[in-house]
Amino acid sequence: MKKLITKKNIDEYLVEGENKFYADSSMIISPGAKDILRNKGIVIIYGDRKESCGKDIYECKEVSCLDAEKKNDRYLNIASTIARLLTQEFRITDAEMVEEITSKVLNKIEE
Repeated sequence: MKKLITKKNIDEYLVEGENKFYADSSMIISPGAKDILRNKGIVIIYGDRKESCGKDIYECKEVSCLDAEKKNDRYLNIASTIARLLTQEFRITDAEMVEEITSKVLNKIEE
C-alpha cells in the first residue's frame, strides 16, 4: 500500500538533524510536502535508506562503510547539480518535472 506524504504528516517521517529525506517506492510525496522539505533545506533521495556501520566517517576503517558514505555524498552532489541545471539553465520550474528528470538521470548513472 502506498503512503501519501503531505504537509500534515511530513514531520512523522523526518529524522531530527538529518538533511536527507529517503522516499522509497511505497511513498507518494505531495507538492506541499516537497515545498516544506525544500524550505527546510532537506534533499529528497529516491530509494531505500542505506544503513551505515554507525561510525563517524573519519573513524571508519571499513572500506564498505567509506564507499557507502562517498557514494551517498556523490549521489547528493550529482542530484543537486542536475536540479540546479534544470532550473537555472533550462528554466524548468515545475518541481515534479525536475524530480522526475533528476531521478531518471540518476537511475541511468547507476546502470
